[in-house]
Amino acid sequence: MVSRLLKILMLMLVLAMPLKASAGTFDFITDLFEGKKPGETSECGEAVAKYRGFVHTVRICKTDEDCTSIDGVCPLGCKIYFNKLFTADVTKDMAAVAETCDQKNCTYECSGTKSHPACHNNRCVGTTKE
Repeated sequence: MVSRLLKILMLMLVLAMPLKASAGTFDFITDLFEGKKPGETSECGEAVAKYRGFVHTVRICKTDEDCTSIDGVCPLGCKIYFNKLFTADVTKDMAAVAETCDQKNCTYECSGTKSHPACHNNRCVGTTKE
């Protein structure tokens, strides 16, 4: 955990960009898991909210070369875009979410649209532009 925080702080200093967080960013998580068992809903919802909060903070970039992506797992989405310095952490935490959440209840499929990571407004995002 300390290693992650140091990486985030170093990246913030390099980019001289403050992180913005807003209360209620993950309020939709509760609705996403309606219909599951109460214990499962709580554990999965908390794991997803924590993961998305972490990934949100590690999307900081200066150039396209700073960014990478991995295929997501349900319920995290199809692609996860982030700064490549955090690849090990993002991958490890995604595996933990997949273990916590029931993969059988997915209600979406990923499209075949090809996208690649890019830095847009100092945030790693997916783009179809060449």
